[in-house]
Amino acid sequence: MKSKIIGAAVSLIILTIILTVFFKLLVFEPVDEINVMETGWVAEYRGTKYQGFRMSDIGDILPNNMVRGDVLTLTHEIEGTNSLSFPTLLIKTQYCAYDVSVDDKLIESFGIEDFSMGNFIGCGFHFVSLPRGMDEHMLTIRLYEGENNAFSGIYTPRTGNYSDLEGELMHSSVLIINIAYFLICFGAVFLIIAFLFSSATRAVHAQMAGTILCIHIGLWVLFYNNLAYNVIRTNNTTFYEYLLLLLLPASLFMMMSFLVRGKIIKVLRRIVLADVLLGAAVVFLHVRNIVHIRSFRGINYVILTLTVLFSIVLNYRIMFNKTLKRVSRSAKILSAGLEILSLSLLLSIPLYMMKQYGSQPGGLADTIVPIGSLAFATAMLLNFLLFVTESYSRRDEYAFLERMAYSDGLTMLSNRAMADAMLEEIDNADYDYCIISMDINGLKKVNDELGHESGDQLLKRVSAVVSETFGKKGVICRVGGDELLGIIEDSDRVDVDTIIHNMTIRVNSLNTEQDPIKYSISYGVAYRHDCPGEDSHAVYMLADRRMYEFKRQYYRNLMRD
Repeated sequence: MKSKIIGAAVSLIILTIILTVFFKLLVFEPVDEINVMETGWVAEYRGTKYQGFRMSDIGDILPNNMVRGDVLTLTHEIEGTNSLSFPTLLIKTQYCAYDVSVDDKLIESFGIEDFSMGNFIGCGFHFVSLPRGMDEHMLTIRLYEGENNAFSGIYTPRTGNYSDLEGELMHSSVLIINIAYFLICFGAVFLIIAFLFSSATRAVHAQMAGTILCIHIGLWVLFYNNLAYNVIRTNNTTFYEYLLLLLLPASLFMMMSFLVRGKIIKVLRRIVLADVLLGAAVVFLHVRNIVHIRSFRGINYVILTLTVLFSIVLNYRIMFNKTLKRVSRSAKILSAGLEILSLSLLLSIPLYMMKQYGSQPGGLADTIVPIGSLAFATAMLLNFLLFVTESYSRRDEYAFLERMAYSDGLTMLSNRAMADAMLEEIDNADYDYCIISMDINGLKKVNDELGHESGDQLLKRVSAVVSETFGKKGVICRVGGDELLGIIEDSDRVDVDTIIHNMTIRVNSLNTEQDPIKYSISYGVAYRHDCPGEDSHAVYMLADRRMYEFKRQYYRNLMRD
């Protein structure tokens, strides 16, 4: 009882620590004040000035016919930065180049050259270092529109210490970041594990496809939420976002192709190939700057919607066995996870489109797919545990069947089938080997005079002694009623004479005055070098002839006594 109380107390302490750390990660307190510049902005666009508006209302005051090449100038007074160790401005751009000035002095620019050349400019966060020791000055941000309608829904700029701004940004997306990195790490680890098992069974191929899908979703979530800014340039993160979105149907169809049987597999894999080729064509057009990858988003939405609808229907049929035969338990588990992921994608597509076209649907658009992906990863984990459990069960079953196939049920020695296999194996060896032919003396007499139970006792006790004496230095097989066969591989490394001598002594030591059974064994030894140019069968025959010579001498000595 005391141990249970101690265990419960320790568990409660550990749980408290875990929950404390978890909630600590969800709470962020900046060291210095962060100034969110929501109000007091002045904008100049196409020669018109807009005074004192809120940044969240900028989409309402700008015209709807914004086109690529337009320039939007935003100005705002900023407070002094004397108290900040690393004063920084945090802004987010959408398909825009920008330059930032303080009192008309340029302090940073991004993407201006790409803008002038008509290259693709992505979306992302930017940390702009501000001069230290400033009092109140005028901040000017110029945005150069790289795509049509790129200015709608601008992220509210803010100033503060760099570490505080980055911490706030990370904590505002802590759930998304944790899920994304979990999916990537989970997928990578289990992909390696699945790859190690891939040669053993084809059933693990669905697991491999699932791990690739987890990595795919994790990367897309990071790039979609612009949270890889410290690893990859902004232009590239948006490019990868659209590319991963374009290839997402390929990952889904590949996953589905391992869950079904029949001709539909070929159809699904052809669709995968078609989607990959489409992605390659889009990449080519984008890299050649013929058509930007963003221009294909309408096609992306249509293809993804059709794919998700197909996935929902197919996984429903797999889970509930509708017209699909021979559906494994593993396939049903994976289908359940894929069904939840597909439903989350279906719900997220309109929200994703709203966000891309300028509307702000809220946090649900950012979290619904990561949560659905967690459900899919959970199904992957359950399936892997099922796979491991079944693998161990099959291994034990195979080991039992192997013992049944190659083991003698009475003596628990290897049987004639194992002896034949061993003889065939040593035929191909390049070392010297030894074959010992053995015969348990007096078995027929014991069976006739004392009964078969006594005969079985003779066999079992002598066989046990022989097996223990040889140990791991040789293989002992029962090849007939009272016949044993010993095989010692690489006999140059083993003292065969000592083993035979010990075996004889130990067998003879079984004899007692109380036991009417007489224990003894005859043997004959032959080496490979005794039969140059011959196979193991010839060596066995020589050992057998020597065993019978020993046996005749044994009975002659017994008759004299």
